[in-house]
Amino acid sequence: MRDGGAELATLQDELAAIAEGQCDREELAGAVLAHLQEWRTLGATVLDRVRENPEEIGACSVDFLQYSAYVLLAGLWLKAAACAQSALEAGSGDADFYQAKLHSALHTSRAAARQQPPRGPAGRC
Repeated sequence: MRDGGAELATLQDELAAIAEGQCDREELAGAVLAHLQEWRTLGATVLDRVRENPEEIGACSVDFLQYSAYVLLAGLWLKAAACAQSALEAGSGDADFYQAKLHSALHTSRAAARQQPPRGPAGRC
């Protein structure tokens, strides 16, 4: 966070570009975009607190990183779903494998959608 969140913003922008390009996977992309906005807000909150008190990073780092992982995982599964769909449309010989990828991506996005950003006394961020 020494860079003021610049690297984080770049990563979030890359994830947004992946999600925005997946209009045919609306449920997956919508979940990623919604959590991405929460993640941006959470990151800004962490930065504000760290500017006031550098020790705050230790107080909320685990919660922040755990939420970040859920959002990133959902985004990467969205990308995997796009690759799987392309392979299916190209007539790949392993349709069951690619169908399983699509199913896994949907399951993962639904699991990520149930995650809430840390708030309050239990979540310091």
